[in-house]
Amino acid sequence: MIGRLSDYVLKVNKSLGVIISKSTNFLKMRADMELKKHVLFSIVFAVVLLSCIKEPSLTTQTVVRNESSYLIRYIIYGYNTTDYTDTINILADSQYLEENFSDDGSFMIFPIGSDSVKIIFNTDKQLVYVHYIDDTNRDRNPYSIDAYNKEKMTDEYYRFTYSFTNEDYKNALPIE
Repeated sequence: MIGRLSDYVLKVNKSLGVIISKSTNFLKMRADMELKKHVLFSIVFAVVLLSCIKEPSLTTQTVVRNESSYLIRYIIYGYNTTDYTDTINILADSQYLEENFSDDGSFMIFPIGSDSVKIIFNTDKQLVYVHYIDDTNRDRNPYSIDAYNKEKMTDEYYRFTYSFTNEDYKNALPIE
């Protein structure tokens, strides 16, 4: 009986060894599959993350120079309103500077968010520009990028300069 018992114990040990071996192999396979899933997920996540990178932001500096001999009042009017939204006084032979930022890579030149501007020289003459641009006013309209001298400072930084001159004063209409 001891012989049979020892044979039985040997069989059980052998069976347990096979079961443990198979379980260990199963666990290794499962761990390998989990690792493969994590690696695959990491690769997919990295690809998605890299595809979501934003374009670099763009900084636009707008300089409005008063090269005339007159004080300029630069009056900005908002959309659908007769009330002015901002007034900027620019002394003769001086300038106004503004920086704007864009995440989509577009140039944001001053004046932003308005539909018209009135330029008053001293208190006696004026020019009026509207946001609508056609070929007759493209070269001098502050809303037209063509009216500015463009300088590339870096890949992400541009300067646009608009200059008022004594010629603008001559072309301005008297204020009545």
